[in-house]
Amino acid sequence: MAHSNQVREFLITSKGVRLVPAYLGPAGVFTGSARINQEALDRAQVERSAHEFERRKLALDHRRQAVEAQIAAMRAAYAAEEAEYHRAAGQEHRRTTALASQHLALARSRQVAPARNGNGEP
Repeated sequence: MAHSNQVREFLITSKGVRLVPAYLGPAGVFTGSARINQEALDRAQVERSAHEFERRKLALDHRRQAVEAQIAAMRAAYAAEEAEYHRAAGQEHRRTTALASQHLALARSRQVAPARNGNGEP
């Protein structure tokens, strides 16, 4: 009959004998209380890793929200500057048009031909 040369742990419980695999890890093979201790350390490490991953995920999400808020603020500032530019451009156009009309009216009142620019326009 074939047999195994693997290390096993036998537990005697109220339900009988139970065969438990030994802990095999980078630090070696553990059985008994050393196995229980190492398994607890492994579970704690997995839990710490999960918490660290969740912390990083939350930090990244907060960073994304902060960046999106900065982008929104910059877009709003740009929109305000653009609106101010268009308002000032409209005022300048109206001022220039009014000034040209005043010059033309003044020239007509004096019965003088208005001066022409390079395009032949007054």
